[in-house]
Amino acid sequence: MFGNRTKNEEFDLDEPIEVAEVREEPQEQENILALKKPLKVNGEELKELPFDFEELTAKDLHKISKDLKNRGIPVTVLALDYEYQLSTFAEAVKKVNRDVTMNDILRLSAHDAMKATGLARSFLLAADPASAELGSGE
Repeated sequence: MFGNRTKNEEFDLDEPIEVAEVREEPQEQENILALKKPLKVNGEELKELPFDFEELTAKDLHKISKDLKNRGIPVTVLALDYEYQLSTFAEAVKKVNRDVTMNDILRLSAHDAMKATGLARSFLLAADPASAELGSGE
């Protein structure tokens, strides 16, 4: 815990402290998901995915729900459903980059997909205060 010192050894307060180097993950910018693992789309390697939840319309959300129902995927609480979150994120990405499809989003690394669904969940919970209580863990 304290380098090579034992539990009862005294510290020299004038001695410099060694600080371990911290490897930083890509920094998130507003409305940009920095990818831990780049995604290849149409021959181009993307290191980040811009998205815009605010550009989504009721028609977009209806399309997502309808698509999931047609695929036989039951969704009870939109904000807490992984499929709905991922589809919502994909639609938000399409608002900025029409070339990125749901099939591309499905090729995200698990780490990046979890960040993407977290962003969608936050958006959906903020948009529906009644659902926010469901996601609070209380």
